Amino acid sequence: MPDEDSYPMKTPVALRRPGPPGVRADTAGVAGRRERIPWLLCFLCLLLPSLPAYAIPPGPLKSNGSPARVIAVMLFGLALLGFLTLRRTRNHRTVNPGVIVVLLFFLLLMLVYGVGLLTTGDALVEASKTRAVINLIADVGVALYVLARVDTARVRTIVLGCLTTGLTFACSVGLLQGLTSLDLRFLFMPPGFVVNLDSDYLALSERMGTVRVLGTAEHAIEFSVLAAVTVPMTIHFARFAANRVVRWAAAVACGVALLSMPAAVSRTGVLTLLACLLVYMFAFKVRQLAVAVVAGVVAIVGYAAYFPETFDALWRTITGSVKDDSILTRTADYAAVSQTFREHPVFGLGLGGAPPSAYPLLDNEWLRTVVQGGASSASPRWSC
Repeated sequence: MPDEDSYPMKTPVALRRPGPPGVRADTAGVAGRRERIPWLLCFLCLLLPSLPAYAIPPGPLKSNGSPARVIAVMLFGLALLGFLTLRRTRNHRTVNPGVIVVLLFFLLLMLVYGVGLLTTGDALVEASKTRAVINLIADVGVALYVLARVDTARVRTIVLGCLTTGLTFACSVGLLQGLTSLDLRFLFMPPGFVVNLDSDYLALSERMGTVRVLGTAEHAIEFSVLAAVTVPMTIHFARFAANRVVRWAAAVACGVALLSMPAAVSRTGVLTLLACLLVYMFAFKVRQLAVAVVAGVVAIVGYAAYFPETFDALWRTITGSVKDDSILTRTADYAAVSQTFREHPVFGLGLGGAPPSAYPLLDNEWLRTVVQGGASSASPRWSC
């Protein structure tokens, strides 16, 4: 008969903090394996929002040598090395559907990149092709590494916690830019690094007479999206964090994100926040949603009362979209893109092959995909 010590100890149900719906706590790892924290991935999650992408070490690599991009490329190599050499711990083969999708997407875009190499452009186009393939490897590397290493609830919580911490710092920088003259975007810039951006783009711009904050991002639109994404993540930790201090800190971080996002005066941030909340609302009960709606109305009225200029600028930006020059410029791109699609319908101009002379600022992701990859790249995006 086994003795009493041979049975694993169980935490009493009364001492457990309930997690998100549908998520079972897993602190012992998967299939009895020793749990290892992917600290390099955690560091990347902290680094991405905390250090501006244009703060780079000096040298010929310029933006390709940014610390975040170098780490992401390293994760690509580590992911491939792990898939090739990692010792199997399960008796049966397992296939991760996410890995299959990411690899197929990667191979398809590499095919598009190869087709683009058949046509030689000027120096700017060739440099753009190199940057595009490096970005592809970095993005796929992060995705594969996350799918391979984030395999327990505890690891997922740590990684998301690091990302939320970095995003909160970025939102705090944006909030200080809007309320004071204090600019902390280069607070964590290591000594010896240089800024790979013209001074004109470093200055805060204005829209409708209101200063648009940047945080640690390169553009106000990017910052507004990051701030909007921070809101549901901080709400999650405010609800389910095991430590009371962490729950209160997450609630404060959520308030910082909500205050800083409108200061970017961007329609994209508002749409992103609405999309996030529309998806996240299904995790709440009807009573909780009713309280949230009332709190949201009070928050909007309070923001309009304390920050009337910012609120008015954001409101006029949304309601005056039909006459906005930025909207008219983007819609004018459809004619040029349709012409390119008729000439190169299958593989487009190749990954990174859009000439700057024809597309100086094509900031529509779907149009850029059609130009660079044709139907072969646009179809997977629409299917996702």
